[in-house]
Amino acid sequence: MQFDHFIQASLDKWPNVPTLYGWLSLTRDGQWRLHPKTPVLNATTHAHEPGESISSPGLIRFLNSYYFEDENGAWFFQNGPQRVYVALSAAPWILHLNTSNTSGLITHTGKTIEKIHAWYLDEEGLFYAQTDKGFALVIGRDVAALITYLQITEQILEDVLSSFITSTQEISSLHTSPTDIKKVHHPIYGDAPLLPLLSKDREITGKFIAYPTSSNESE
Repeated sequence: MQFDHFIQASLDKWPNVPTLYGWLSLTRDGQWRLHPKTPVLNATTHAHEPGESISSPGLIRFLNSYYFEDENGAWFFQNGPQRVYVALSAAPWILHLNTSNTSGLITHTGKTIEKIHAWYLDEEGLFYAQTDKGFALVIGRDVAALITYLQITEQILEDVLSSFITSTQEISSLHTSPTDIKKVHHPIYGDAPLLPLLSKDREITGKFIAYPTSSNESE
């Protein structure tokens, strides 16, 4: 992992600054939030403690510029010599339509998406993509427009959603076969499969850690 001169110089000067967990999160809308009052940030506590919004443009730019992934699939903000791990509400990247190129996608940090390997739809109606930058969630307000660009018909949506097998309590598993896989076409990214995804499996599919802890460092 390569850091710029500013980060590397601070690491060389202060090599043993403690790592922070549970202080910073990324929402489904691509917003950074602070959690100074939450002792342990996990899926349960996060649902009840949304944190404090970060509104400073300068701080947001700083967070966006120093956002990285470690070797275990956990994401963090490098604050000088200190690593601050990020709790992810849905995915490491949040995508929205590029205002200068309405069908293209851009990350919450301003990176342009160059390649889409696969699209995913989960049982909650959330829309994901496996991109050249990594696993991403499409921001909710742009999903309808993206579906139009992908020319996803109601029949295609029904076919994908029919892959979710429901038990008496909840959606419990998926039923798909190679013949069930639907391919959709994007005017910029070309053809890619549209696949069903259980929300409980998104970390496995996306190869990321939603709620990093100190135990992840030794894995």
